[in-house]
Parts: sequence; structure tokens; C-alpha cells
Amino acid sequence: MRFRALLVGSLVWFLLGSEPVSAWAQTVDTQVGDTFIYGQNYMCLATAHGDQRLAAFIVRGPGPDKDEPISTAVYFSNKAEWDRFVSLWSQAHAKLPAARDNSNGGSFDIGNYEDEGVQGLLKVKVEDEHIYFYMIDKRKWVLVFRLEPKDFDAFGRNVEKVSDYFGK
Repeated sequence: MRFRALLVGSLVWFLLGSEPVSAWAQTVDTQVGDTFIYGQNYMCLATAHGDQRLAAFIVRGPGPDKDEPISTAVYFSNKAEWDRFVSLWSQAHAKLPAARDNSNGGSFDIGNYEDEGVQGLLKVKVEDEHIYFYMIDKRKWVLVFRLEPKDFDAFGRNVEKVSDYFGK
């Protein structure tokens, strides 16, 4: 267990350190809360310190060649952009009971957040008891992260921390 925590921590810090945002004079460098794991994919929220507020939703997983992992992120440069993500998260979380009780497969598209600055798209979907985040980068490579029910509360706390960062 200790090795796994060390491995995850190392990957996340590598990921955060390698995500410069050229549109802003700072780098996303501070992980917020927990790292979540789904198969070979890792997901976290992060913020930047500096003159301007900046947050990111980051997923890291296998790349097209399967040998080299890739990272993809969407960024939020202000409270209004972040609030759009919070709305998607809230809608997805609210849809979960309906998804569990839906006899037609329980799948709902919640919505998208497009980051034009990095040409990234975050698509949120609910299926059965899981919330899926589809990250599509400018290369059109898709990474999928499935948030497990056991992680909803922890992720919600992370979302709240970033909301505090932007100043509710």
C-alpha cells in the first residue's frame, strides 16, 4: 500500500509539474485534495499560486502507443468558468438515483465544458452508479475517468476546496 501511494504521488507531481499554461504567467502546481484512480488512469484537481487564479481538472493515463502515459487537462481561469464545472458535477451527482433506477441502462449525458485555450473538452456523463469524465484533447485523444461511488464525497470536498480558492 505504501508503494502504491508513493507511485501515485510521484505520478501526480510529475503530471502537475509538466502542465504549463502558456496563456497565463504561472503553472498549475498545487494538487487539491485526493488523487483518484480508475484502472491505469489517475485524476485530480489542482490550482496555481500566483497573481491570477487558475485551476485544472487533470487526467493521466495510457497514450495512443500504450507505452508512454499522457496527461490531458482542462483549465478554469475564473470563478464563472469553475462554476460551470461545479454545475456539471452537481447535476451528475443529482442524477445518480435516477441512473440506478433506470431499467434502460441508466445512462445520462450531463454536459460539456470546453477549454478553448488548450482546445480541450470535458464531457460529463452518468451511467448506473458512476460518474464518467471524458477528456478529449486537441490531438483528439480520449481519456476516460470513472468516479466510483465510494469517492463521491472526497471528490465533492475537493470541488468545494477549489470553489473556496476562487472565492465562493
